[in-house]
Amino acid sequence: MSKGLNSASINASVLTRRLNELESARNWPAPVLQDLERFIRTGDDYDLFRINPIKYATVNGLSEADGIDLFVHAAKVGLFEMQWLLICAYCPQVAGSFRELDQVHPRFQCEFCNALNDVALDDYIQVAFTVSDAVRDISFRHPETLSVQDYYLRYNFSGDFRPPHGMTNEQLVAALSRGFADIEAEQRRSFEFDVTAGRFEVLDLSHKLLLIFFANGELAGPQGTQIQLESGRFVIPDRPVGPREMVLGDGRFAFRRTTDISPGKHTVMIENRTSERGRFWFLQYPPQFEPHLVEYEPFLSGKRLLLTPCFGELYKDAVGG
Repeated sequence: MSKGLNSASINASVLTRRLNELESARNWPAPVLQDLERFIRTGDDYDLFRINPIKYATVNGLSEADGIDLFVHAAKVGLFEMQWLLICAYCPQVAGSFRELDQVHPRFQCEFCNALNDVALDDYIQVAFTVSDAVRDISFRHPETLSVQDYYLRYNFSGDFRPPHGMTNEQLVAALSRGFADIEAEQRRSFEFDVTAGRFEVLDLSHKLLLIFFANGELAGPQGTQIQLESGRFVIPDRPVGPREMVLGDGRFAFRRTTDISPGKHTVMIENRTSERGRFWFLQYPPQFEPHLVEYEPFLSGKRLLLTPCFGELYKDAVGG
């Protein structure tokens, strides 16, 4: 899990100076800045990463408009960094994080699920805020220090994801996940799985790689697959591998690396031939699994931010003013 508060990571003088600048920006209700300072000083690292201002407003008794105004002004004085997050429509992957609107490209392919996306400002472009590293350093600014679970579930996934069918995040992960692993440079490891019918996936987002096994047919005897991680790609010497385009549920997917296997016991042998660690997640999707458009808790969309008066006043260059 992410580390807790480390007082040495807070630059108290910068925090005080920028809070004073925020106080001068407008007439805030009495407890607003005190609550914000307490949040910055005592919040968990994850709480201060990609903050949803609407969620913050709800928790702290503010209107949505006041919560948005607070973080827009706080970003302007340097307490937080404003981030435009490009979210996949079919999974909670944060496909991109940008400092400026003009860097956002809404047509993209998701690295996690390989879905082809074409999104709009009010659909899957979220605006979030992360505490400035000049104010407080947090572990999520150093993803290489995170556990492999936090790297995937907290760093790469949107925190506002609403799991389907009334499930919790923990229940969904438990249903699909078959394990996480870090494989260091020049290291070789083997993993044993009971692969069932459907899709079995080997994912290494640190290298933007996904290998999909389509498991079909009768139960077979023990099988094995060698995977070599080298030069930014998966090499599978003992199986034919190729791309596959499919329409699944609500989406269109262009899987780059796929192969076919039979259900049954399967040994996956991974050799990391690179000079960098690989961060792996193994997942099993049942045959009836169909991706649908992802739902999120209420968030600040790009469109709503552009229509927020104080954003237009403070960030005239960003809106072409």
